[in-house]
Amino acid sequence: MGKISKAQAMQIEHLIRTRDEIHGYSKGVKGIIDLGLSFIEYAEQVRKKGQNVVWARGAYESPIFYACDTIPLATTELARLGNPEAITIAEDQFQMPREICTMVKVIFGEYYLRRNSDIKKIYYISRQCDPQNICYQMLEDYGYERYCSDLGLKLYDTSDERYEKLLEVKKKDILATAKWASGRELNLNRLQK
Repeated sequence: MGKISKAQAMQIEHLIRTRDEIHGYSKGVKGIIDLGLSFIEYAEQVRKKGQNVVWARGAYESPIFYACDTIPLATTELARLGNPEAITIAEDQFQMPREICTMVKVIFGEYYLRRNSDIKKIYYISRQCDPQNICYQMLEDYGYERYCSDLGLKLYDTSDERYEKLLEVKKKDILATAKWASGRELNLNRLQK
């Protein structure tokens, strides 16, 4: 993981104390906290061994990635790190003004710090804030490959015909997402499991 800040060390200390002292009775809680403490490093290790890994939101798209043997690594894990150096990098390297939320700055600063990592694919949804969308485009200059989906919405007055078209567009996008992430077609039988 490299050098960590005092704030990060305190966060790790808190998680370890929570795991060992507060929830020491629960193997399940211990396992979840251990996963949280090590998931980024785990994903980087399996990527080095050839496993597909994609930075993603980790929400509804996760089953799509798992169905095509790709591990979704939640972008929010980067924000959780709270690295002050990442914030400074985001402000300097990506020219993010101070008004942009800290979470976004940490994420993009961490992407910059990890630009030499083997995890180079980023999946995101275009309905996020404009500074984020611009920074995702800028990450291509650092060797990242990005895939942007549009989150389809059905408004209350959307006609059934229009809704069917929206569903068809989303279906094509899901299939294209799987192909982009893994290089092969989505296994629909595996997705259903």
